[in-house]
This record gives sequence, structure tokens and C-alpha cells, in this order.
Amino acid sequence: MRTLILTLLCVAPLSASPLAAADTLSLAPSSKWVLEYEKERCRIGRFFGEGDERTVLFFEQYAPDAELRWIVAGKPLRKLQKNSQASWRYGSAGEWTPLSVRGMSLDGHGNALASDGEVETDRTDRPQPAIDDNGRERGLPRLDPDRVDGLASLEIDAPRVGTIALETGQLAPLYRSMNACMDDLVASWGVDMERQAERAVAPRLTNAPVIERILIDKYPQRALRNGEQADLHLRIMVDASGAVTDCVVTNMTVAESFGDAACTDVKKRAIFEPAMDEAGRPMASFYTTRLRYTMRAGPDYTWPGQS
Repeated sequence: MRTLILTLLCVAPLSASPLAAADTLSLAPSSKWVLEYEKERCRIGRFFGEGDERTVLFFEQYAPDAELRWIVAGKPLRKLQKNSQASWRYGSAGEWTPLSVRGMSLDGHGNALASDGEVETDRTDRPQPAIDDNGRERGLPRLDPDRVDGLASLEIDAPRVGTIALETGQLAPLYRSMNACMDDLVASWGVDMERQAERAVAPRLTNAPVIERILIDKYPQRALRNGEQADLHLRIMVDASGAVTDCVVTNMTVAESFGDAACTDVKKRAIFEPAMDEAGRPMASFYTTRLRYTMRAGPDYTWPGQS
């Protein structure tokens, strides 16, 4: 999935090592996994710990992707500092992945920390690999259970919080369950799943810089007045001619001032090259992106990654 960050200061580079030296707080499960097949996302959640240590973990996806977004919230994160640097990893021996603490909260659970998966380096507004590139993966992105085979925990580390280890149990079965949910979700969009399995090149937004500027210039005035920030997920259906046939925006936060204006602008101004199959034939498919509106100090935005 692609991410467009619409931010008003560049963030300092993040350290890839743990930031706290406190002893690890290990939390065992205190509920079963609950998998939710929702209208616009797949989500699976579970509680860990008891009393003041009670913590909730959600894994979720809004579109096919090789990564899972996760959210952790609870009293153990009550000292979490906005704009500080944190890190996370699966298992207890893997490399730490850096992330920025964004000052989130989860309704009923307090301070929250979220990760949006690993940042990809490819951009969708750059030339796509040749259609005869045999190394290019066909079909839609999927979670790979083999990547987490044998891993049974999620660890997070942050200043003033220390290291928290959520004993998730084996993650590979969870990946398989999320893949099944995502297959069902994509089918509900009206696409031909057999045809999507033949997709070799995703739709490409050819005027990404133009769309980025339009979206950042149209930061909702009410949101500016109220200091609101938001994460929006856009799903854009693109037919075999490159025309936009539908656009759906999902608010991943509780901000109330962000409607479907982003979709209105995309429908009017976005220019796409259609998806192509292995034979180089145009085909109907979809394009997804995430819009992150943040309030900082001076315009800066990026559009990294593709799925």
C-alpha cells in the first residue's frame, strides 16, 4: 500500500536500536484473538495482561499488502511521549525497526503506539519494471506466513515506557487468517479475483506531484482551526482504460473534519496508467494510498512506497 504523508517539518532520522534500558515487561494473553471482517478493513485483536498492565493489540489491513499495520494501547504506555523515537520487532532476537511516536490514543484504552509496516523505497510515479521481468511477483501482495514462522511475540520499546513484549503466540497462523479475510474483502469490491491473480503491474498514478499539492493545499479549514490531524485510506478503482470508476475514503482516525473531499479531487484530476497482466494487456484493478494529515511547521510531504 502506498502512503502519502501530508505534513506541515521534516522528522529527524530514527535510531534502529532500542531506546530504553528498563527490564522487559512480558504480557501473556488475557483473551482470545477476535478476527473482524469489516466493510473496509480486516482487523484481528487480543488483550494482554491484567489490571494496570492490561494492553490491547490490533493488527489490521485496509488493502492487500505484504505488511500488517499494528496498534498497541493501554496503561503501560501512559508515559509515551509524542514526537519521541521508539522501535519494535517480532520475536526477541530480530532487528529493531524504528518508528515515531505520534501522540495517538485509542478510545477506552489510553495512549497508543502504531506502526504502518516497513517503509518501501519504490515510488509509484517512477517507471514500472518491464512486463517481461520474470523476477516481478504476479498477482496481489499478500502476507507471507513463512516470514514470521517461529515468531511468537511483538516487542515495542520507547522512552519512559521501556520494553514491552506481547506474547502473541505463533504469528504464522494469524497471517494466514488475515490473508483469507483480505481475499474476501477484495472480492467485495467487485473485482475478478482470478483476473487479479494475473496482475503483473498495478495501476500507476502518473501525476502524483500534482495530486499531492492539491491535497495539501486543501487541508480542511475546520481541521486547521481545530488543530485536527487524520489518517485516511483511499481505494481508487481504475478500469482498463485508466479511468477512475470509484473512490472510497476510510477515516482511520476519529477526526471529524475530513470527509470525502480527497476522493472528489482524485476523481477530477488524477491520471492513471491501467494495471497490466503478464501479457501486457490493460486490465481493471485498484490503487490504494494512505493520506496522513499532520500539523507541524512549514510544508513538507512525501509519497513513498507501493504494494
